Amino acid sequence: MRRAATLGLVALLAACGPAYGPGNTIGLVPLTGEPRAAREAMLRGGAPAQPAAAPRAAATSAEAPAAVLAPVPVRPVRLGVRPAQEGPNVVAFALATDHSVGTARYARSDPSAERAERACDRYVSADLAQEAFLKAGGPAGDRLGMDPDGDGYACGWDPDRFRRAVR
Repeated sequence: MRRAATLGLVALLAACGPAYGPGNTIGLVPLTGEPRAAREAMLRGGAPAQPAAAPRAAATSAEAPAAVLAPVPVRPVRLGVRPAQEGPNVVAFALATDHSVGTARYARSDPSAERAERACDRYVSADLAQEAFLKAGGPAGDRLGMDPDGDGYACGWDPDRFRRAVR
């Protein structure tokens, strides 16, 4: 009974949607000519150029979307100040440091690569591991054992991408 109801619902939904066959294609059409000029005028802040009326018989199905769609102006919106974040910020930490990965800056009494690997396996990304590392006391303490080489960067986290982004 349930199977028949499911099949009936699927058939009903299939009948409502558009049917695409081997002759139908869907794709992106590059803007050329007048539609492109109108789009560029809008981006520069000018008045939209009115595309010339093309004869209906001359337009192909691939050209029709570009001729029919008018450019839509996009206005920038000022975003508010980012709310204060609870806990450590890995980006701020990356920008506050200047040493490279592997350069020991903090003393480790009992470094263990195996312990670090087990600790790092709990996190899906190095960014999340670094954030947890900083929350747990950071490089000065490393009570989770996530930074055995004492460079201040846990689980293979690399601050260079954040540093490059602000250059």
